[in-house]
Amino acid sequence: RSGGSRRDGSVSSRSEVEPADPDTTTMSFIPAEAAFITGKNQASVTKIIARATGAETKLRNYNRFLDIIGDFKARERAKKYIGFVLAQMKWPVRMSDEDIDKDCSMVQIPDVSVGFVTGTNGSHLRRLEEEWGVLMLFAEYTGSSVCPSSGSMGRGVAPCRTETLAIFGPKRARRGAQLSMMQVVDEKLPGYFSDATRSKGELYDPPDDS
Repeated sequence: RSGGSRRDGSVSSRSEVEPADPDTTTMSFIPAEAAFITGKNQASVTKIIARATGAETKLRNYNRFLDIIGDFKARERAKKYIGFVLAQMKWPVRMSDEDIDKDCSMVQIPDVSVGFVTGTNGSHLRRLEEEWGVLMLFAEYTGSSVCPSSGSMGRGVAPCRTETLAIFGPKRARRGAQLSMMQVVDEKLPGYFSDATRSKGELYDPPDDS
């Protein structure tokens, strides 16, 4: 698919346009991608990515081009996040340690709570993204550099399947979104995360990574 994202969620080089400004990365989208990024459920995705990376984002030419303005690290992260968003169009987002650059936290969400924490058409995730300035999405993670926060169904209760929720952005913002999401899960499944906090002092705080 020309101008699209690969199955692993990263963006192909064909999505980039040679910029006139060295501090600007310009991405181009085919019509389906432009519609997906600016559709009802993705209305503020470029603004969220701007907050999560510190870059400035500007859509133009009927949303067919996105200018990402900032330092190299911020632009590379923004480009990566756009790739993750576009990857959701046709398949689950797949991540490995190559996709992680000290910018990600993860939470294991019980499958019985996924619909509850996501909200109608992703409305709850979008609200938390806007509140904390992070990008949140479910992904299949095969790496080992991030240890997802994981709760428990409690003594005597069979464990349930979980899905991995990835949170991208500055550490403080990720931490806020992580705790908010864990609280939502606890509302659906009382004690899923909080029991370990009360009994063991578990803080679910990943190592400092900047």
